[in-house]
Amino acid sequence: FPVKAISLLVALGSAGKTSTLMSVACHVATGETWGDDHLQARRGMYFSVEDPRDELWRKFGATMDGLPQSCMRLAQENLGLFSMRDRDPRLTIAVGSDVQPSGLGNRIVEAALEHGAEFVILDHLQGLVSGDLNNSPTMVTLAAECNRIADQTGAAVIIAAHTNKGNISAEKVSHGFATGSLAIENAA
Repeated sequence: FPVKAISLLVALGSAGKTSTLMSVACHVATGETWGDDHLQARRGMYFSVEDPRDELWRKFGATMDGLPQSCMRLAQENLGLFSMRDRDPRLTIAVGSDVQPSGLGNRIVEAALEHGAEFVILDHLQGLVSGDLNNSPTMVTLAAECNRIADQTGAAVIIAAHTNKGNISAEKVSHGFATGSLAIENAA
Protein backbone atom coordinates (compact mmCIF):
# COMPACT_ATOMS: atom_id res chain seq x y z
CA PHE A 1 0.00 0.00 0.00
CA PRO A 2 1.47 3.40 -0.90
CA VAL A 3 2.39 5.71 1.99
CA LYS A 4 0.86 9.19 2.24
CA ALA A 5 -2.09 7.91 0.18
CA ILE A 6 -5.39 6.10 0.56
CA SER A 7 -6.12 2.63 -0.80
CA LEU A 8 -9.34 0.63 -0.93
CA LEU A 9 -9.93 -3.06 -0.30
CA VAL A 10 -13.33 -3.75 -1.86
CA ALA A 11 -15.29 -7.01 -1.75
CA LEU A 12 -18.77 -8.33 -1.12
CA GLY A 13 -20.06 -8.34 2.45
CA SER A 14 -18.86 -11.37 4.45
CA ALA A 15 -16.18 -12.11 1.84
CA GLY A 16 -13.30 -11.85 4.32
CA LYS A 17 -12.17 -8.22 4.12
CA THR A 18 -11.60 -7.98 7.88
CA SER A 19 -9.75 -11.29 8.04
CA THR A 20 -7.60 -10.34 5.06
CA LEU A 21 -6.78 -6.92 6.48
CA MET A 22 -6.00 -8.40 9.91
CA SER A 23 -3.65 -10.87 8.24
CA VAL A 24 -1.99 -8.10 6.23
CA ALA A 25 -1.67 -5.95 9.36
CA CYS A 26 -0.07 -8.78 11.37
CA HIS A 27 2.34 -9.69 8.59
CA VAL A 28 3.42 -6.08 8.10
CA ALA A 29 3.68 -5.51 11.87
CA THR A 30 6.03 -8.49 12.19
CA GLY A 31 7.81 -8.28 8.85
CA GLU A 32 6.74 -11.86 8.11
CA THR A 33 6.70 -12.94 4.48
CA TRP A 34 3.44 -12.31 2.60
CA GLY A 35 3.28 -14.82 -0.24
CA ASP A 36 6.63 -14.43 -1.96
CA ASP A 37 7.17 -10.88 -0.69
CA HIS A 38 9.56 -10.20 2.17
CA LEU A 39 8.21 -7.38 4.33
CA GLN A 40 9.87 -4.89 6.63
CA ALA A 41 8.30 -4.73 10.11
CA ARG A 42 6.27 -1.54 10.42
CA ARG A 43 4.03 -0.01 13.06
CA GLY A 44 0.34 0.32 12.32
CA MET A 45 -3.15 0.84 13.64
CA TYR A 46 -6.37 -1.04 12.92
CA PHE A 47 -9.68 0.77 13.54
CA SER A 48 -12.85 -1.35 13.36
CA VAL A 49 -16.36 0.04 13.14
CA GLU A 50 -18.10 -3.30 13.71
CA ASP A 51 -15.93 -5.56 15.87
CA PRO A 52 -15.68 -5.18 19.64
CA ARG A 53 -12.17 -5.17 21.12
CA ASP A 54 -12.39 -8.83 22.21
CA GLU A 55 -13.25 -9.91 18.67
CA LEU A 56 -10.34 -7.92 17.24
CA TRP A 57 -7.98 -9.65 19.67
CA ARG A 58 -9.51 -13.04 18.82
CA LYS A 59 -8.88 -12.40 15.11
CA PHE A 60 -5.37 -11.20 15.93
CA GLY A 61 -4.70 -14.38 17.95
CA ALA A 62 -6.07 -16.62 15.19
CA THR A 63 -3.88 -14.86 12.63
CA MET A 64 -0.77 -15.15 14.80
CA ASP A 65 -1.41 -18.78 15.81
CA GLY A 66 1.57 -20.98 15.03
CA LEU A 67 4.08 -18.15 14.69
CA PRO A 68 6.99 -17.89 17.14
CA GLN A 69 6.44 -15.98 20.43
CA SER A 70 8.93 -13.35 19.22
CA CYS A 71 6.58 -12.59 16.30
CA MET A 72 3.60 -12.38 18.65
CA ARG A 73 5.40 -9.89 20.90
CA LEU A 74 6.54 -7.80 17.91
CA ALA A 75 3.00 -7.74 16.51
CA GLN A 76 1.58 -6.72 19.91
CA GLU A 77 4.12 -3.90 20.08
CA ASN A 78 3.74 -2.70 16.50
CA LEU A 79 0.01 -3.07 15.91
CA GLY A 80 -2.62 -1.04 17.74
CA LEU A 81 -6.14 -2.53 17.58
CA PHE A 82 -9.06 -0.18 18.21
CA SER A 83 -12.76 -0.93 18.31
CA MET A 84 -15.05 2.01 17.62
CA ARG A 85 -18.24 0.17 18.59
CA ASP A 86 -18.62 2.12 21.81
CA ARG A 87 -18.15 5.54 20.19
CA ASP A 88 -19.25 7.48 17.13
CA PRO A 89 -17.06 6.10 14.30
CA ARG A 90 -18.01 8.67 11.68
CA LEU A 91 -15.31 10.73 10.00
CA THR A 92 -18.04 12.87 8.42
CA ILE A 93 -21.22 14.40 9.80
CA ALA A 94 -24.17 16.03 8.10
CA VAL A 95 -24.75 19.64 9.10
CA GLY A 96 -27.91 20.77 7.38
CA SER A 97 -27.35 20.09 3.70
CA ASP A 98 -23.57 20.23 4.14
CA VAL A 99 -21.17 17.42 5.06
CA GLN A 100 -18.24 18.26 7.33
CA PRO A 101 -15.42 16.43 9.11
CA SER A 102 -16.51 15.12 12.51
CA GLY A 103 -13.24 15.64 14.36
CA LEU A 104 -12.50 11.92 14.58
CA GLY A 105 -9.82 12.33 11.90
CA ASN A 106 -7.91 14.64 14.27
CA ARG A 107 -7.94 11.97 16.98
CA ILE A 108 -6.77 9.31 14.51
CA VAL A 109 -3.91 11.58 13.40
CA GLU A 110 -2.87 12.20 17.02
CA ALA A 111 -3.00 8.49 17.89
CA ALA A 112 -1.12 7.49 14.72
CA LEU A 113 1.61 10.05 15.34
CA GLU A 114 1.94 8.99 18.98
CA HIS A 115 2.18 5.33 17.94
CA GLY A 116 4.50 6.06 15.00
CA ALA A 117 2.08 4.31 12.65
CA GLU A 118 3.17 3.77 9.06
CA PHE A 119 -0.18 2.28 8.09
CA VAL A 120 -3.75 2.92 9.28
CA ILE A 121 -6.56 0.51 8.46
CA LEU A 122 -10.15 1.78 8.60
CA ASP A 123 -12.65 -1.09 8.58
CA HIS A 124 -15.12 -0.22 7.04
CA LEU A 125 -16.25 2.68 4.86
CA GLN A 126 -20.00 2.33 5.37
CA GLY A 127 -19.70 2.94 9.11
CA LEU A 128 -17.31 5.88 8.74
CA VAL A 129 -19.74 8.31 7.13
CA SER A 130 -22.89 10.17 7.98
CA GLY A 131 -25.37 10.48 5.19
CA ASP A 132 -25.91 8.97 1.79
CA LEU A 133 -22.94 7.05 0.39
CA ASN A 134 -24.09 8.00 -3.11
CA ASN A 135 -23.96 11.68 -2.20
CA SER A 136 -20.78 13.09 -3.72
CA PRO A 137 -20.21 15.66 -0.91
CA THR A 138 -20.29 12.82 1.67
CA MET A 139 -17.62 10.84 -0.14
CA VAL A 140 -15.55 13.90 -1.10
CA THR A 141 -15.41 14.89 2.58
CA LEU A 142 -14.51 11.32 3.58
CA ALA A 143 -11.78 11.21 0.93
CA ALA A 144 -10.43 14.58 2.09
CA GLU A 145 -10.31 13.37 5.71
CA CYS A 146 -8.57 10.12 4.77
CA ASN A 147 -6.08 11.98 2.58
CA ARG A 148 -5.47 14.43 5.44
CA ILE A 149 -4.75 11.50 7.80
CA ALA A 150 -2.33 10.08 5.22
CA ASP A 151 -0.65 13.44 4.64
CA GLN A 152 -0.30 14.43 8.30
CA THR A 153 0.94 11.01 9.45
CA GLY A 154 2.89 9.93 6.37
CA ALA A 155 1.05 6.62 6.67
CA ALA A 156 -0.70 4.41 4.16
CA VAL A 157 -4.44 4.64 4.84
CA ILE A 158 -6.33 1.48 3.84
CA ILE A 159 -10.13 1.51 3.78
CA ALA A 160 -12.30 -1.62 3.61
CA ALA A 161 -15.50 -1.18 1.59
CA HIS A 162 -18.34 -3.27 0.22
CA THR A 163 -19.06 -3.63 -3.48
CA ASN A 164 -22.19 -2.00 -4.80
CA LYS A 165 -25.12 -4.32 -5.47
CA GLY A 166 -24.68 -3.97 -9.23
CA ASN A 167 -21.35 -5.78 -8.90
CA ILE A 168 -22.57 -8.80 -6.94
CA SER A 169 -21.90 -11.13 -9.88
CA ALA A 170 -18.87 -9.26 -11.22
CA GLU A 171 -16.02 -11.32 -12.62
CA LYS A 172 -13.51 -8.48 -12.79
CA VAL A 173 -12.85 -5.24 -10.96
CA SER A 174 -13.65 -2.00 -12.75
CA HIS A 175 -14.35 1.64 -11.99
CA GLY A 176 -17.45 2.00 -9.81
CA PHE A 177 -16.87 -1.28 -7.98
CA ALA A 178 -17.16 0.19 -4.47
CA THR A 179 -20.42 1.17 -2.84
CA GLY A 180 -21.27 4.84 -3.03
CA SER A 181 -20.12 7.84 -5.00
CA LEU A 182 -17.12 7.40 -7.29
CA ALA A 183 -15.40 10.19 -5.34
CA ILE A 184 -13.75 7.72 -2.95
CA GLU A 185 -12.48 5.55 -5.80
CA ASN A 186 -11.19 8.61 -7.63
CA ALA A 187 -9.39 9.76 -4.50
CA ALA A 188 -7.73 6.36 -4.02
